[in-house]
Amino acid sequence: MVQDLFTPLVGNLNQIGFYKFVLPWLFTLAIVYGVLLKVKLFDEKQKALIGVISIVAAFFVVNYTPAGFALDSFFTQVFGVGILILTGIFVVLLLMGLVGLKGEDIFKAENIKGGGLAIILLIAFIIFLLFTVGGIKISADQLSIIAVMLFMVVALAYIAK
Repeated sequence: MVQDLFTPLVGNLNQIGFYKFVLPWLFTLAIVYGVLLKVKLFDEKQKALIGVISIVAAFFVVNYTPAGFALDSFFTQVFGVGILILTGIFVVLLLMGLVGLKGEDIFKAENIKGGGLAIILLIAFIIFLLFTVGGIKISADQLSIIAVMLFMVVALAYIAK
């Protein structure tokens, strides 16, 4: 039987402070350095100064701990939720592609039906996340009532058009 190699690896990285120090430090360093290069606050010849300012800012940010939570748990939550949202958008785009709409055509003014469908699918995905990951509990009776009401709304919208 093959042993899982990644669980001990992640645990060891966590023990040596990789997630609490190294990743937030590198992330902050890259963002500050990129922003300082983009705004061209200093000349091209002064990249070393931009690097020093970025390193100092990264160390200060890693030292900063907002009230109630650590920086590593904040980044973990932000990137985890961000990936879930991006995955939902990707799934919506895949479903829209199945019905013949291109990604760039979904929200165009002349294609309101496609945009509305994309928004409905995205809202459905967010609701799905709330019920599975978010911890919202709903009974089978409540779920069937909601399903019947949604079916009635869709039928009335189809008839009204």
